[in-house]
Amino acid sequence: MEEYPAHWKSTLMGVDFWKDAAAYEDEVAKTLQRALTLDLHTQFPFNMGTEQGPRLQDVPKIHRHLSAVELPTISGLRRRSSVKGTTARIKGLARHVRTPSFIAPPSTLDLKLSLDTTSKVVGDSKSTTVRAVEILSRSPITPIDSPITSGLATPVKPIQFFRGGPSWGKLPRSKATLGLDLFSSIEEDKKDDGILAIIELKPLCEFRNLRSLKLTGMLRSYQVYIWQAVWQNPNLGALHLAMALEPGILSIQSTEWKQIKTGWKMSGKQYADPVYYGQYGTGELNPDIGYGEYLDKYAIEKAKIRAMAMGPTSKRLGIKTISLSGFVVDADPFLHWFDPEKLRTIHFKAHCVDAGLWLPRNMRNVTIRLSMPFDLEAVPIGIVTLNLLKDLNMITLEKGRKVSQVAFEHWDTEEWDSLFSPMSRFTSG
Repeated sequence: MEEYPAHWKSTLMGVDFWKDAAAYEDEVAKTLQRALTLDLHTQFPFNMGTEQGPRLQDVPKIHRHLSAVELPTISGLRRRSSVKGTTARIKGLARHVRTPSFIAPPSTLDLKLSLDTTSKVVGDSKSTTVRAVEILSRSPITPIDSPITSGLATPVKPIQFFRGGPSWGKLPRSKATLGLDLFSSIEEDKKDDGILAIIELKPLCEFRNLRSLKLTGMLRSYQVYIWQAVWQNPNLGALHLAMALEPGILSIQSTEWKQIKTGWKMSGKQYADPVYYGQYGTGELNPDIGYGEYLDKYAIEKAKIRAMAMGPTSKRLGIKTISLSGFVVDADPFLHWFDPEKLRTIHFKAHCVDAGLWLPRNMRNVTIRLSMPFDLEAVPIGIVTLNLLKDLNMITLEKGRKVSQVAFEHWDTEEWDSLFSPMSRFTSG
């Protein structure tokens, strides 16, 4: 934040709020580490001698299930006025940034989420972290690699024409990979446009073990729920977002924006003033500029606040690979919300627009990938039926101009036979 103060001042909540939030997240990480260490000694009394420490029965026991309210009291977290104020502000602000239909789940702390989020702070080995989860969380968790969660709605084989609703009930919330194609054909005889409603993607926020998420064929912006789900899945390493249509740029001031395709090169600068080309954090491009999807830093910020109200989150998104199709992108979302120590690849697959993309110095090792034309994925479309008796017409041309048109049902036998006459290929209008 100290390196790019102007950018953090331009956030919705301001630099002071996010400094307090960072301090709060650090305290939560330390609290989890102390609780983890204490419970490990309780379960595994390595110090057997009296001179090396208290006996097992003398060690005070802690609850195995810690709630979000109980957790800060372990280390006296509530005695810090700044952290206390931050907690109240986070919960209060969450009510303002959430959508009207948003309902927060119970406030029970998911310890696996917390431990995964702070694994870098704890610094223990993977085996110790896994063992700690087994100790602290007694609720049964479906193994990530179980047969139930494999082969259904994966990024390799996504569900085509996903319509939400009851379909969510068929997807185990313990899935590690998820792939959904949200495209739907628009039929003229229907009263509505047939496009998946934004609220239908809300159950995406119920997943907690995702490591790979792929959403394709999107005809409108669903970033309000996509980024909340990303914040709530700290182990998510691969994110693939693809719009069905490319953005359209209408504003004259954006004529310098370039298509990200073969021959495009990212700007080599390492600083630029903060910008915003979106519309109130919805994920859509400002209509004064054009239409289409915009990688929206405010949408990511709002989603983080909602996720913080539901439990601890990481300071930055732990995504390693992000793949985009049909997005307008600039530098601010990466500067604010992506972890420079984890981000490795940004893959622009198709129809993306450079609205001033640059990366800070701490992201100089990030690889930018471009897809060649033959790498682009096909977009499914509806089946077009043809009724020959209704749609086939006979057109008469004279000197290259159409002079008459007759439907198939009115054709004379002689006219039909003349089409297959050997001399017909030598005649001209």
